[in-house]
Amino acid sequence: MKMDLSCPIELHGYALSFSGSGVQASVRLYNLSNRRIASFEAVAKWRSSAAGRSVAAPFCAERLRAGGASEFTLSLSTARLPEADQLELVFTSVRFEDGGPDWRAGHGQIVEVAPPAPIPSDELGRLRSAAGRDAICYPQQDADTWRCVCGRVNAQTDGVCARCRRDRSSALGHTPESVRADASQPTGDEAIAELQNRFFRQRARLLRRTVAMAVVALALTVLLVLGGAPAVDPDAAASAASVETGS
Repeated sequence: MKMDLSCPIELHGYALSFSGSGVQASVRLYNLSNRRIASFEAVAKWRSSAAGRSVAAPFCAERLRAGGASEFTLSLSTARLPEADQLELVFTSVRFEDGGPDWRAGHGQIVEVAPPAPIPSDELGRLRSAAGRDAICYPQQDADTWRCVCGRVNAQTDGVCARCRRDRSSALGHTPESVRADASQPTGDEAIAELQNRFFRQRARLLRRTVAMAVVALALTVLLVLGGAPAVDPDAAASAASVETGS
């Protein structure tokens, strides 16, 4: 799919439903700008993979009041290709509510955009732990563009992602190697738990040593009281206690 990277609207997805008279689409769009969108003009390209046919239908969407940096929905339909199973939107102009300059196609960088490569669910979980909950893919880049972890393709000259506003260098740093390396490191909770276990083990050894020395001292005292005990070197007693406790 070809995309004008300067366009302030992007297609997030759609769901198709079918009836006897045609096909309907519930389309999810995203306003990339901070300005409220009033209307836009576009061309809906319906395709049927089974029939090998496509039709193009220009349309205008008005009274949208689509807030900045937010998702909005649109309903489309066609009876010209009732078996259509794919939809592409080519935006030609966008008008904003603030009365500022409209956006018009033809002035931005046009690139061919493919869907991001899927990754296994367990690896996706690790990626989201490192990069954020909206991450859906590993970053990529070529001579002209870079793809953010959120899935958005940006111009190579863009320092931040047009969709999620991640810094370019930060987004590109979430490579498979770095994510796997992060996953192999203990988390903060795991590190704290290990320190606690080490403390308890040391305290248990100290307690066993203290009890053993107390037992030796008690035995010596009993022998002295009974009058038959030879004099015992305290250092030797402490050494014996250490041997007994295995420390």
